[in-house]
Amino acid sequence: MFVNSPSLAAIRLSHDNLEITEEIDYHATTVGHVLVGSGYLAETDTFSNLGLGMAPGAGLISGAIATSFSSEDFGAFDVSDASIIGAYQPIFEGIMSGGELVKADVINSSWGGGDVSASSNLSLIIDGLARQNANVALVIAAGNGGVEAVGAPASGFNNISVGSLGGSSFLEPSEFSSRGMSDFFIPDETGGVTISNARVAVDIAAPGESLFLAAYLGDSGSIGATTEPAIAGLIQEPSPTDQYFTSLDGTSYSAPIVAGGIALLKDVAKRDSLLNHNDNPDAFDTRVVKSVIMAGARETNGWDNGQNAFNVTTQALDIQSGAGALDLEAAADVYFFGTRDVNFALDNTILNVGWDAGTVDLSQQVDYVLNH
Repeated sequence: MFVNSPSLAAIRLSHDNLEITEEIDYHATTVGHVLVGSGYLAETDTFSNLGLGMAPGAGLISGAIATSFSSEDFGAFDVSDASIIGAYQPIFEGIMSGGELVKADVINSSWGGGDVSASSNLSLIIDGLARQNANVALVIAAGNGGVEAVGAPASGFNNISVGSLGGSSFLEPSEFSSRGMSDFFIPDETGGVTISNARVAVDIAAPGESLFLAAYLGDSGSIGATTEPAIAGLIQEPSPTDQYFTSLDGTSYSAPIVAGGIALLKDVAKRDSLLNHNDNPDAFDTRVVKSVIMAGARETNGWDNGQNAFNVTTQALDIQSGAGALDLEAAADVYFFGTRDVNFALDNTILNVGWDAGTVDLSQQVDYVLNH
């Protein structure tokens, strides 16, 4: 049983012959609002900045993954390997539309639970698709388990796992945000080896408290399935178009803030004639994008990587917020300016901002010359 959004966003992608509900859900709607909210007010046929999402001009595709909703545990649902493949594979690999293959720049996943070692079929399916389609950034909510470790699918290795922040400046790690050290799973022909408490699974953090988001109140999804009278009492048919939840919390909303930010970076990279990265496919690799936003992250309150007086650290990242708080302005500096992919055949000189993508073999060393 999993919790949070039973679909990747609010609009559904049809899957033939799969036992999925394909129901619209309140949580998927709120997540979609964070991603691409336009600010449109249907009752007045006007637009307002109050309702803007991170990437309001972006296109939105989603895939339902829930095979059933829980009637007792609000927000919980079941999935299957088939429902996961049916939703994620076409979005990762592309969907034919108007005779063209439409491929996502970024996928947001605001759901999860369990499997902290990322060794289950579910984790391996999503992780494998993310690695095979490295130009599609996979962003996943770290979870709302508090002191508990990050669960699947955020516990995987080819994604960007996002924790939540609150406080007056959104630099305070949220108490509910999953954290801590996670296991490292190494698959092999005998079934695999798990190394306990080997890594920090949270990569970066973003606001996840006190959010004002569109309310879907129809008789479907989590609200439609529940037997809890207080929740069932929210149902309105048809669902109103002018209602909002006024104070929502969760890493479910931190993740689409990061996903929407990445969508903006990639949009500029593709469309701006001066800053474009279209001549360099490395620029759209998730490993580069992940490195860029982590390099631009802002220090959060209490950020700690175990560094001692001798500048020796015991871990790479903070167990609550990873590299720190998302800072799109700083990330843009890294992504678009300074060093942009070193050509080792010509020069190893790098500037104090920028990025490089390359492969280093075991025991191999690559030297860079820093030019201020």
